[in-house]
Amino acid sequence: MAVARREMEDAAFRRDRLQTAVERLRDRLKELRYQEEDQRRQVAYDKVKAERDALAEELARVYRPLAAQLGELLPRVAANDRQVQFVNNALPSGSGRLLVAELVARGLRGFVENSVEVPSIVSSLRLPAFERCVNEPFAWPRLR
Repeated sequence: MAVARREMEDAAFRRDRLQTAVERLRDRLKELRYQEEDQRRQVAYDKVKAERDALAEELARVYRPLAAQLGELLPRVAANDRQVQFVNNALPSGSGRLLVAELVARGLRGFVENSVEVPSIVSSLRLPAFERCVNEPFAWPRLR
């Protein structure tokens, strides 16, 4: 009986040690899974950050001159649109209506094609100023 009791106690001791080992292994597995997931997130983070930094550099380099060029061109196009509208209101004999410069440039006959409205660049476009400026928040259209 003493032998059986000792074997039972030894078995209980081994069981308790194995349960402790299983708990430690579970904790370690959980930790390793977290590290793997964290590494995956770090790779995604680094990739997105590098792309973001490249795009930020390109935007800073491209936007200012492009917005300046459009900010200079669009007011002239809008002014010419008004002149075209004025001329179209009193056409010379035998002359057809003039299309505005944007329609000619885009190869369109009007701002409605096949019953679908085509947005006008001149009237729809809003270009925020690159640097924050309370008095002039847009490069186009300018508030004046």
